[in-house]
Amino acid sequence: MPRGPRLDVADALYHVIARGVERRPIFRDDQDRRDFLRRLAVLSGEEEVRVFAFALMDNHFHLVVQRGQRPLGSLMRRLLTGYSGTFNRRHRRVGHLFQNRYQAVLCDANAYLLALVRYVHLNPVRAGVVADPLRYAWTSHAAYMRPHTPEWLETRTVLGMLGSRRAYRKFIADGVGQGRRPELSGVAAATAQHQQREGPQLWLGNQVLGTEQFARRLLRAARRREAEREMEGGRAADLPELAEQTARRCGIAVELLRGRGRARAVSRARRALIDEAVRRRGVRPVELSRYLGISTAAVAQCLRALERQEEN
Repeated sequence: MPRGPRLDVADALYHVIARGVERRPIFRDDQDRRDFLRRLAVLSGEEEVRVFAFALMDNHFHLVVQRGQRPLGSLMRRLLTGYSGTFNRRHRRVGHLFQNRYQAVLCDANAYLLALVRYVHLNPVRAGVVADPLRYAWTSHAAYMRPHTPEWLETRTVLGMLGSRRAYRKFIADGVGQGRRPELSGVAAATAQHQQREGPQLWLGNQVLGTEQFARRLLRAARRREAEREMEGGRAADLPELAEQTARRCGIAVELLRGRGRARAVSRARRALIDEAVRRRGVRPVELSRYLGISTAAVAQCLRALERQEEN
């Protein structure tokens, strides 16, 4: 069954979950975990993503992040592809490391930021790995307890909402007895009991966590953005400049991009241009195909290849 497009909204809060293929480990030792966090630190800065919380378990990870103006998929593609390559080389394995696409649940920040951070930080406790979340080294919980935190980790927002580190410590302790909260896990709709307590929820393919009003506002904004893109002609006017920048970065003549040449360097540059123009800048594939002098089917094939790369 085909999968629908992601809801990728500027400045939105996401709960991101990725699991190992067949539930196999994606972290075998601390060196793997350090490599993942190093990549996350660098890439979150480059992609203008705020990281509120993380938890690295043996066969999956959780992130609570807020994207900026760049698509969330750009961060995740670079993070998962780079990490998977290093993991496979280091452990002498081949094949997919991650199971299917990562999951990204768009959340109402006003209602769920605090709950999500607590949910992620208590993952090792719910899994029975530790009784005290401070005894697990691979979540961001310990950073919230210290006066000095890594620059790439955003702790001030949550601490400011709670008022102090002492209040944060109590907030985490109060959550220990709650057990699993399906509405935060990204795998099930809210329970009837939760709906009674916190109001009706609307899930769209497990992509949205928030009230029905919040979800409908998202959809209206998405339709408005689509209409604006249509009015702008898909930003096709940007293509000559984008093509020149891409060709220069890839070390080829810009004229080689426009045509059916299949040299490896040309194909690599054309793929980079399609990624930047369609997936990041909103240029319509039909306009890009006209500019490049290739079929829309060729552009679509490249986009599918980029999507598969993102999944892996």
